Amino acid sequence: MILISDTPLERLTPFVRADGLCVVYASVKEDDYCVCVGDKQLRFYTDDTLPNEIKTSIAMIRAFPRSTLDQQFEYGYALDPALNDIGWRVKNDVYALVLERKVLEGMKLE
Repeated sequence: MILISDTPLERLTPFVRADGLCVVYASVKEDDYCVCVGDKQLRFYTDDTLPNEIKTSIAMIRAFPRSTLDQQFEYGYALDPALNDIGWRVKNDVYALVLERKVLEGMKLE
């Protein structure tokens, strides 16, 4: 189990799961988004600039009942299997998002 409750976002490095999908972390404060795209690499977005894949994932997570976890997750998979390929809420303002590698790589180039 990985405990991330007090870990700064820039230390939550994205990783590739066994199925080839990437797990990245995003912090949301009102209309401002911060996404960790690599080791100590952060990208900042607004509602207007946030990539569509992330907008969709966050909206789906917010709509899903019980998407807030107890600050822990196991090996990059949600506690509820329905969220495994979308992402999940780690705490109120932090999300673990599941993205294709090409989306993550594109964000690194911005």
